[in-house]
Amino acid sequence: MIVGKDSTQIAGDRAKLTAGDDCTLMGGDKSVLTAGKNSILVGGARSKLIGSLGSTLTGGENATLIFRCWNGKRYKNVVARTGKDGVEAHVPYQVDEADNLVSKTDE
Repeated sequence: MIVGKDSTQIAGDRAKLTAGDDCTLMGGDKSVLTAGKNSILVGGARSKLIGSLGSTLTGGENATLIFRCWNGKRYKNVVARTGKDGVEAHVPYQVDEADNLVSKTDE
């Protein structure tokens, strides 16, 4: 499903959701969620979440979190996987100004 800016989409397992800026996407296990700036993405186990600047990503067990960061010249991907390197499942994450992954609950 593809939607525009300022929308909310909720789907089940193996969903493929793509949205613009300022959106909320929620998908079940093995989903692929992609959204623009300042979006909220929540995916189940083994999901792949891709968010741009200012987005918050929360993945289930063995989910892949990909943050697309703009450095002024090109995009850089900050990639994390839940269950590895201290990244926990079911915890919301963002990327700070230095491209470091930070738990949103740390604020």
